Amino acid sequence: MNRYIKLMIISLIAFISFILIGCDEEKPPVVNTTPPEMIEIYTDGGNKMTYYYGDEIQLAIDIDPYDASYDVVWKSSDPNIARVDENGLVRIVGSGEFTITATSKYDSEVFDSWTKNAYDNRGDLVNINEAKAYLDYLFPDGYRVNGVIELPSSYASTTITWTSSNNQVFSTTGLYTRQAEDVTVTLTAKISFGRTVETWSKEIVVGNINDVTMKNLIPGKIVMMYAYHGMHQYTAYELQYIDIINHAFALINKTTYKVDLTDIERTASDITRAHSYGVRVCMSIGGWGADGFSQSCASEETRAIFIASIIEAVQKYGYDGVDLDWEYPTSRSAGIAATTKDKANFTALCRELRAALDEVNPKLLLTAAVASGTSYYDVKNVDQYLNYWNLMTYDFSSKSSGSTVRYDEGLSDTTSSVNAYISAGATARKIIVGITFRATKFTVASLGSKYGVGQKATSNREDIDYKDLVKTYLKDSSYKSYYDSTDAMAILYTPNPVDGEYIVITYENASSLQAKADLIKEKKIGGIMAWDLSMDSTNNEILKMVVSAVK
Repeated sequence: MNRYIKLMIISLIAFISFILIGCDEEKPPVVNTTPPEMIEIYTDGGNKMTYYYGDEIQLAIDIDPYDASYDVVWKSSDPNIARVDENGLVRIVGSGEFTITATSKYDSEVFDSWTKNAYDNRGDLVNINEAKAYLDYLFPDGYRVNGVIELPSSYASTTITWTSSNNQVFSTTGLYTRQAEDVTVTLTAKISFGRTVETWSKEIVVGNINDVTMKNLIPGKIVMMYAYHGMHQYTAYELQYIDIINHAFALINKTTYKVDLTDIERTASDITRAHSYGVRVCMSIGGWGADGFSQSCASEETRAIFIASIIEAVQKYGYDGVDLDWEYPTSRSAGIAATTKDKANFTALCRELRAALDEVNPKLLLTAAVASGTSYYDVKNVDQYLNYWNLMTYDFSSKSSGSTVRYDEGLSDTTSSVNAYISAGATARKIIVGITFRATKFTVASLGSKYGVGQKATSNREDIDYKDLVKTYLKDSSYKSYYDSTDAMAILYTPNPVDGEYIVITYENASSLQAKADLIKEKKIGGIMAWDLSMDSTNNEILKMVVSAVK
């Protein structure tokens, strides 16, 4: 093939290649330059009023009509507060109000604006992060609840509010109730400082009911409380220092001879919650004016019915024992049935109930709330069946006008009662002296030498809860105070007559309670009990005095 033909073939191939390449070239895209009639800015990430330093918000637009151009120019009113890129991504970099505008690329008259507030919270986060670190310290990973839990309401000047994923098991006050199995609870804290709010959360484990040890009942240091208005209001602080709660009152059906829990606030969860703090709970039966003891204890047969119903209740609700509050065997003073055989029948009740409790669990307690005097009881025989004698060493003052004003729970009367029980055969370490969380108020015609004590009362006795004493009387400058160191009682009195009479109030204070604690040590007795915790001030002033003196 000559050179001419070769050149022709090469030229033809080149021409064909050129044609083919030209056919593969894309045509330039058609640009939609039709401006919309309306633009609307929106965000899928919520629509908060305030955003914080470092927040990124992706904005987007809707247009009308939908087939117009989506091309817009994004602009920030102040890039020192908020910056926006060509795709509508906003980043917060400062504080103040800002506006982001989206304007049609083809018609500057068509636009929408988005106005919000920005806050540079880097300073706030210093405090908030400090609080978070503290909470991590309190509740490390894998934390297992134990002892008293106090959830802080503030730290590093922050404000902390709490939520729980299961309030029945772990409440926002730090109270917890152990269940049959371990329960995992998510605890969440909302931490606020300045204008910034952050959340912290942690999974904690509330161990099962076997994951706790009951408190040791140390002679001389026992603190026992009667709960007349239910136990649900008890705080973590209170449960920390109480050893035994007597849950008052179960009553007795005097015709069926069975214990009746209708009038007692009882829930298994309250008892289980107390157990979470190692606190024992006894079912207290009776109380002033509660009939049915004499009838239910009249024979071996009726006692068997009565005791069987007690055991059933103890097992059903998980009580740690029974407190008998028969006021009083052989006495009709409370308007209840009584016979001369009650004293012996009370002994039989204690003996047979102790045996029944031992069959269930020998560690179950049997206690009795008893009069300050011993005449109603065969003390020596009963002592072998009881864990504790709860002496009601109060109500020594009469409630009637015309009676002589005396201390309601003075040291001399308390000492006499303790001595009487020890002399009658009670084991000293089983004796618990009683106080009340209340004051007693009288009026008298003259104060005399002991600021009203020993004078004739011109009014019936008025009982004042300690919380009301603190709230009203102790803050009243018209009253003067006096402490009788001989009988260890505090007195509040009006030095000037009110409507022709003087007001006299007697009550416990830190000094009087310390005197009783000294008596407990001197006599080597068990401890102290009180009626009842609901009467205390909101910050537990009198309980703190008791704990300080006895513990």
